[in-house]
Amino acid sequence: MSRFIAIDPSTTVTGWAVFQDDGLVAWGKINTTGAPYADRFSYIVEGLAEACVKHGAHEAAIEDIKFAWHGKNRNRNIAGLQVVFRSIQDWSKSIGFPLIPYNPATWKTNVVGATHAPKDVVKENICFRFPRLPRDLTEHEYDAIGIGIYHAGIRKLEGMSSQWKQ
Repeated sequence: MSRFIAIDPSTTVTGWAVFQDDGLVAWGKINTTGAPYADRFSYIVEGLAEACVKHGAHEAAIEDIKFAWHGKNRNRNIAGLQVVFRSIQDWSKSIGFPLIPYNPATWKTNVVGATHAPKDVVKENICFRFPRLPRDLTEHEYDAIGIGIYHAGIRKLEGMSSQWKQ
């Protein structure tokens, strides 16, 4: 399996994590809080492109934003989040990256064990899996790592499935 980048999109802080198979290679965030709103989308895409080039990612997994308006913690800026998602989608398509979206409830249930896991539970679970990981990452970085764990597991199952067919 090649390297991939996992993305937790946001209009303010987009988290990312690069994996090789199921091993965490790098992580980070793209903070656009101080940037003019119209410039944030290209800034996010540029940051993701830089991370992919630097760490050799050739595929992307992303939290699907169409679920952001559900639940008690509704995203108040769904229109902006849709533009972020579309910008990342257009970028990945332009460079031939597969972009695989995941429902947040699905990845959280499978990685953390709860559909609506609080942010501190996600953090503790991620830190348990990767004990050397700093404990002061943003919630978006922890979520990106969670998305990456889920995507790596899916890819591993797909590989095992193709071996069974042979």
